[in-house]
Amino acid sequence: MKTTRNNDKALAAYIEAQAKVHARLETLRAAIADHQDRRTPEEINYAHVGDLGHVAEVLDEILGFLGVKPTAG
Repeated sequence: MKTTRNNDKALAAYIEAQAKVHARLETLRAAIADHQDRRTPEEINYAHVGDLGHVAEVLDEILGFLGVKPTAG
């Protein structure tokens, strides 16, 4: 049946896309940790705060796209 074949292909593509997203999330976690680890506490300034603030805004946009309300904080 053609519909089942198309659905199977769509499901396989969805699972592949989901794996890519999970891999990128792990890369993001590592990059955020590295963002802090590359600096001593004395080196942290408001530019670094702005960097992470921008990341939070983009993540909020992604959550909104997925229909999820971002958490406060």
